[in-house]
Amino acid sequence: MILELDGGDLMISEKIEALLSSKRTKELFLMAENPDANLLMKLMRIGVKEFLPLPLEIEEFKAAIYRFK
Repeated sequence: MILELDGGDLMISEKIEALLSSKRTKELFLMAENPDANLLMKLMRIGVKEFLPLPLEIEEFKAAIYRFK
């Protein structure tokens, strides 16, 4: 699953943690234009494996997909 963070959802870490623990989503890629470093650290600790900065660079995206395989 690929999600774009927009910074407007204060409960995003709880929602992502619930999504990952539900076992419906095995891998989660996050994208954001101006990510908050503290939020990113929290999300990585709960299981997010990839973060891609926006605007998306195709080579970075390809590398992330390759690591996913």
